[in-house]
Amino acid sequence: MEKKSAAKNLFTETFNASPDLYSFAPGRIEFIGNHTDYNGGDVIGLAINEGVTMAFRRRDDDAINLISANESSVQSNLANIHRLENESSWANYPLGVTKVFQDAGYPIDNGYDLAIVSDLPIGAGLSSSAAVELGLAVLLNHSLELNLEKHDLVQLCRKAENDFVGVPCGILDQGVSAFGQSGHLVKIDCTNEAFDLIPFSKNQSDIHFWILNTNLKHSLVDSLYAERFKECHLALKVCQNKFPQIKNLTQVDYDMLEVCKPELSDMLYRRALHIVGEHERVSKLSKAIEENDYKLAGKLMYESHESSRLNFENSTKELDFIINYIKGSESIYGARLTGGGFGGAVVVMAKNTLSTELKNEISLAYKKAFNIDLSTLCTGSESGATVFD
Repeated sequence: MEKKSAAKNLFTETFNASPDLYSFAPGRIEFIGNHTDYNGGDVIGLAINEGVTMAFRRRDDDAINLISANESSVQSNLANIHRLENESSWANYPLGVTKVFQDAGYPIDNGYDLAIVSDLPIGAGLSSSAAVELGLAVLLNHSLELNLEKHDLVQLCRKAENDFVGVPCGILDQGVSAFGQSGHLVKIDCTNEAFDLIPFSKNQSDIHFWILNTNLKHSLVDSLYAERFKECHLALKVCQNKFPQIKNLTQVDYDMLEVCKPELSDMLYRRALHIVGEHERVSKLSKAIEENDYKLAGKLMYESHESSRLNFENSTKELDFIINYIKGSESIYGARLTGGGFGGAVVVMAKNTLSTELKNEISLAYKKAFNIDLSTLCTGSESGATVFD
């Protein structure tokens, strides 16, 4: 297994020893449900073939030694886990998981050595951070014989990202990385934290998923994400003045939103309109996939992107260029930005007839327009985070 070999080699070269255990946690495509997760709505994701592989060994002392193939090494210890800055900030994800396990009262008495490798495209919005969190969580769960359920691990990892790393994410990323299953989409009810699997009614070999990575990410992406989070909260507060019974923005329907419109600024109205519409699109797309209506599913993906562009304003000219270029192609069902937006990648649901010629044509057009290379990746569905020897 190539991924295991890469993790083993990095571990052995760094720590001059052999690992005890390995884990793999997949990245994810946000299939539809853009920013609905932290608004209490439904979201659909796909665990993908690419992800994060870890090699792990428990120590006899309390030291924590971390190495990533793409980053500098980091040392810490169980008695003094704290958030790191600058070039060491990548380690906040595994350190955060360790800290929330400690705070939850789980007996982590020994430190560990950990080597991390990833074949996820950098900056594509495929949630490598959640894969790192889940990869370590399943290792700790196994090595400490805690017998925690997937749902417990998802909650712990989300808490690590929210409270330790400081990113106000919903449950999508960790949930898909944990609950993914080959041949299925993962639908998450984020209010009740319930996870359902949606099988591909059509032979999956007839469907290809492409990631078209712009190789651009807004320098202020974290602050912009937090800004949208705050704007949704403000819109909810206004709506609650009219409808006190609602608990989150996805409980607002179109009629209720129109009642609230005079009290909302234009910007807050459009933010709320995106969330209300996106929540409805999730429901429609789920039904379309179950009924083998990939044409409708693709149409909903395009509608989702247009709402992100106009109402939520988390698209970019590069993402829009890709969508506009491929829209109308007979070999493509649909496409939209994936992840938080403000750069990153487009997810494409395509027929198996999507040709190399078309991919090359898109890449050349993108290069000509922006003088940046477009990265393309064909991927498939994958099962969730797991431990292996």
